[in-house]
Amino acid sequence: DEKPHKVYAIFRVDKDGQ
Repeated sequence: DEKPHKVYAIFRVDKDGQ
């Protein structure tokens, strides 16, 4: 459950940045 977690973290930052 580490691969999906990393991808989620990037998506979270992208949403926060936008």
